[in-house]
Amino acid sequence: MSDEGFDGEVTALFALHGDSMHRRLLASGVPVDEAESILQDAFLAVRRQWARIRDEQPAAYAHKVAWHLRQAYWRRVYQDKELVEELVKGHEEAYASGDEKVIASIIVREALQKLPERQRSVVELRYLRQLSVEEVSETLGIAEGTVKRHSHDGLRALRRELEQGHDGQGGPYQ
Repeated sequence: MSDEGFDGEVTALFALHGDSMHRRLLASGVPVDEAESILQDAFLAVRRQWARIRDEQPAAYAHKVAWHLRQAYWRRVYQDKELVEELVKGHEEAYASGDEKVIASIIVREALQKLPERQRSVVELRYLRQLSVEEVSETLGIAEGTVKRHSHDGLRALRRELEQGHDGQGGPYQ
């Protein structure tokens, strides 16, 4: 069967199961826009594996992928929440107004700029754009082991920079 036929089958699968999967994600507390993103990613994964899974249980596979993506989303939320809480200390006024993510984003971006270029690129691709080690390796044209090393070293340096809480001029982030 041609790839176009696969696309039609995946579209039909989405028509049958997309709404229930979306409701399940929403019921688990995932925001609407993130639920839609998770569904798109899940069905892209289904499409990539369609030749292998089409005669098995493609709906179960789609549900499994969506649920794993949901779990990854909540892990990021909790990690981000802890980081935001650390970074926002001393910025209670902005925190109260709901601007904590903006402040955290600015602080993290400033700290990222202090990393060596390759570490910064790897950290941004891995953790901000959430690419896999393999995808970062392909994107940057470096070995997967190098990606892992730069991820480890870059995160350690970033954490150290954030813990120091300096704006690069000797003062705390304001």
